[in-house]
This record gives sequence, structure tokens and C-alpha cells, in this order.
Amino acid sequence: WTANGYRLPTEAEWEYAARYIDGTTFTATTYASGATADTTNFTATNLVAWFGNSLTAPTGNTTSTQPVGTKAANALGLFDMSGNVYEWVWDWQATYTTGSPYTDADSQGPTTGNSRVARGGSWSFTASTLQAAYRSSSSPWSASYAVGFRPVRRP
Repeated sequence: WTANGYRLPTEAEWEYAARYIDGTTFTATTYASGATADTTNFTATNLVAWFGNSLTAPTGNTTSTQPVGTKAANALGLFDMSGNVYEWVWDWQATYTTGSPYTDADSQGPTTGNSRVARGGSWSFTASTLQAAYRSSSSPWSASYAVGFRPVRRP
């Protein structure tokens, strides 16, 4: 954890990056990262994310991941924080706070568990899994076509 290299983001860091707008305002928990309406609004969600019922894809379908950066970025300039692939985070699956988790970005979560938290939704699932607050989990000991990771490095 104290190494100066790259690592998985904590769940709180991931949510902060996905929901950030201007430091005091954050995207609603029911919105995809960077969207202007909740995930029931497919038009707004489709502008920022690939998901199972996406309206268009460069390849004419949504049967696989899509090139990064082909949808709009969120306020931090990050692409695909919602959709394309779920992203593993540092935390093991456990109960998550119901408060404002993005205010405690240094939280490291549980130290042990059976599966890692996965955030952001996937191209192969419906829009409801793209909500900024939606949590899933995946075993780090098994492969999945719908799960990836985004390394981070804090200064």
C-alpha cells in the first residue's frame, strides 16, 4: 500500500473520480459517470457509456468492449468510468457506508475477503448497473469478459 507505484483505486477513490463535478458538487448516485440524467434516460447515458442496451456502437453492435474514448468523458476528463467494463477496486466486498463515501478517499476498506468490489457497469449489462453508486463484486481468481481494472497512482 505504501509503494510509490501503481495500484487499484480504493472504492472511495473510484467513486470520487466517477462522481466528481467541481469539488463541492457530485454527480447523483443514480447517474452514470458524466451523464446529465439518471440511467433510465438512455439518451443521456448513451452519450457517456457503453452498456447492453446502448443505442449505437461503431461496430454496429454492443457484443464486446468498445475503444476507450469513443463516448464523452466525465468532469475530470476520464473516459468509461461507467460502462465498457466493470472495474476492480482495492476493496474486498463488504458493507459500504450509506453516507458520502467520496469524502473519505483514503479509506482502504476490509483487509480480507472472497471477492473484490467491481464498479462502473459493463457493456454486457443494462444501464441500471452503470449508476455511480452501483456495486458488484468479482473473484480475483477467475477471469471475466466484463471486468477490467484502472490503475491509479497518488502523488
